[in-house]
Amino acid sequence: MSFDFLQYIFADILQEIFLKAIEKIKSYFEYLGSIVRINYSEAIIEILNKSFITVAEEYGYTIKNAPKFTAFTNCDTIINEIRDGLKIFVYKKRGKMVGCAGNINCLNGIYEIKNLAVLPDFRHKGIGKKLLAFNEKEIKKIGGKIVEVGFLNNNDKLKQWFIKYGYNETGIKEIKGLPYKICIMQKIINKNN
Repeated sequence: MSFDFLQYIFADILQEIFLKAIEKIKSYFEYLGSIVRINYSEAIIEILNKSFITVAEEYGYTIKNAPKFTAFTNCDTIINEIRDGLKIFVYKKRGKMVGCAGNINCLNGIYEIKNLAVLPDFRHKGIGKKLLAFNEKEIKKIGGKIVEVGFLNNNDKLKQWFIKYGYNETGIKEIKGLPYKICIMQKIINKNN
């Protein structure tokens, strides 16, 4: 056997090993999940509707008594929010979008994280925490000072979850004509600006 032939076989074997390693790494990261920015997708509506319908059912909200509740969000609402500056990020696990959250600049360095949602089958796996942290990091990178969130005031479990991640209650907002109040919480993320 010639040296060139052995070199050719060795290179072929190395290439095969390398390609298999790349595939394993790719599947590992798909298993772990990834966060990507998207401009729009029907999947966002599906995530929001399916995620928040469990909350709507728990509190007795319907499209009639709470038409603006996130469980009843439609395409037009999301398209308008994106047009107004909402940046939406989705969490993908094994190629499927299973969670989302977005952020929008409100005023004077205050950014609101909106539409933080995880499909029921994927909850309690750290996806919401990752989406929250990712949005905070993105906001901090662009010079945001304060992150704000709003959610049902009577959802004590969610309130405690945000407190765990450094948020403080700053107020209660009443929405005319709706059967609920919104708890507003904030977190300072950039004290230097």
